[in-house]
Order: sequence, then C-alpha cells, then structure tokens
Amino acid sequence: MAIAAIVWRSSIGGEVSHPPEGLRYLRAVAGMGSTGGASGRGGVGGTRGFGGMGLVWATRIALYAQLLLGFDRLSPTSADLTRTMHLLFGVLVAALAFVAFRPVPGLRDPGPRRAARFFPLVPLTIGLYFRLAGGVLPALVAAHVILAFATVAFVEIAAARQRRAMLGR
Repeated sequence: MAIAAIVWRSSIGGEVSHPPEGLRYLRAVAGMGSTGGASGRGGVGGTRGFGGMGLVWATRIALYAQLLLGFDRLSPTSADLTRTMHLLFGVLVAALAFVAFRPVPGLRDPGPRRAARFFPLVPLTIGLYFRLAGGVLPALVAAHVILAFATVAFVEIAAARQRRAMLGR
C-alpha cells in the first residue's frame, strides 16, 4: 500500500499520505489489503475474497463463451440447445456484469464502468425479443451482433481500468 501511496503522490505532484478512496476499495474487494506486495499482484486474479477481478474475469469468460455460441447461431444447422445456451449465457453475462462493475467510490471517469454494467442488457433485450416473438429480422440480427461487440468493448475497457487502478497506475 505504501508503494501505491508513493505512486499516487508522485502522479499528482503533491503531498498525499494515502491513495485515493477508489483504489483502497478496489484493493479491499480483491483481498489485497496492505500485503499486496511491491508488484501489487496479491489477489488480482480474485483468488482472495469474493469480488475484485474474480468477478470481472468470470464476466469476461462468460461473455466470450456467449459470443462463440452466438457465432454458432449464425450457421444454418444451429441446434435448439445452442439457442438456449446462448440465451442463458446472455442472462448470466448481464447478471455478472451488474455485480462485477458496481460503482466504486472515488473512481475517476466511471462512464465506461457504468456502460459495462448496464450495456449487456441491450443485446439481451433484443435476444429475448427473438426468442419470444419468434420473428428474426436481418436488420435486427445485425444490430444485435453490433451491440454484442460494443458490450465486449465496454467490458474490456472497464476491466482494464479496474486492473490499472488496482495496480496503482
């Protein structure tokens, strides 16, 4: 934690005796505490405690699995199981993103984090429309795919910023 304070102090050019509140919060949910070590890697993978980067990694893995299932959906021989799994992963990704990217006190520019938290609901809504209404319009499929890739972008940006903040950069 002392190294994070030194990095923080040198980055703003002032005499601050502690890192910002958001950094402390991210370290606490990752289980890093003050024993994170000089590299700041203790618990970054989310192995200590529930939260931190563990939930972010789970969100990212589920998101990429959902994308792979979605690519299979575009093939003409797509099975009903693939369709169901794609929808279930969509619900899982939306739930994980909602928890993993909850607000962090003191974090600068929370826009990408907020987008990563709520944006998975947009392609999920279109996917639920496909499932419930039964009609699949090509323009709506294209919008669904584009919004899915935008979701990946927002989740990756928010994950990178969280990791950077946890490492004190």
